[in-house]
Amino acid sequence: MTEYVTGLQLLDQRVNEKPYSTGSPELDQLIGGIQPGLFYFFYGHKELMEILFRHMTVQALAENKQGKPIVVYMLLGNYRKERTNLGLEELAELMEDSGYHLWEALQRVQIFTASSADQQVLLVEGLIRLLMEENNVSLVIVRGIYKLAKDDPRIRSRHVVYEEVQQSINSLRNICAERRIPIVASGRDSSAKTKRKLMPESSLFLRHCANVIIYL
Repeated sequence: MTEYVTGLQLLDQRVNEKPYSTGSPELDQLIGGIQPGLFYFFYGHKELMEILFRHMTVQALAENKQGKPIVVYMLLGNYRKERTNLGLEELAELMEDSGYHLWEALQRVQIFTASSADQQVLLVEGLIRLLMEENNVSLVIVRGIYKLAKDDPRIRSRHVVYEEVQQSINSLRNICAERRIPIVASGRDSSAKTKRKLMPESSLFLRHCANVIIYL
């Protein structure tokens, strides 16, 4: 945040802001929907997250007080290690089923891609440029937010790679919190279990950045 606010101001702000639906009534009931300005981190079943994110995209395209919003969809990953697909046909079908004009709705989904950690840093700069031109971004989705810390394609210092990924996550969180834009990000399972529980493949830094962490 750029300045301090009182607890009453924050409460009034939250009351006046309507959360977005995840597309799942059961999940909405559990987490209260997708609240403006918060950072949601999902990990676990890849196919479930892909389906859920498509529904969130369609929900966030609904017209609001400022008009027709834009959804930013970031796809991160080294395709040589693991392919990350948007599932465009399924998204288009869901848009049509939800009553949107297909081409108009697709034009309001801005897709950003990165295949290395330093490119992930540049995505934040791209988002800043978009926000300077467009004040009605309703949601930022990040597929594989920590993937490039593990799958960076070039031979470089792991310390540098981790630092770049963490820098991008921290900058993204701060920008979206200031603009009251929710972030929904996905991550993979870690191969290690802690007390019979699967943990996300991420650093403690990321786990402390996220406001809500959900295992699917």
